[in-house]
Amino acid sequence: MGRFIYSRRMGLIEPVFGNIRHALGLDRFTLKGNKKVNIQWKLYNTVHNL
Repeated sequence: MGRFIYSRRMGLIEPVFGNIRHALGLDRFTLKGNKKVNIQWKLYNTVHNL
């Protein structure tokens, strides 16, 4: 069951990370601190979902 769930990840999750990394240019976080990085990550996810 675990292999089946993980195999579905390639079609569901990985394209999202690829788009955020390459199309939006998020290779590294530009801010420091856990709170600021979380805000930056949520901003990129919001832009991706729009």
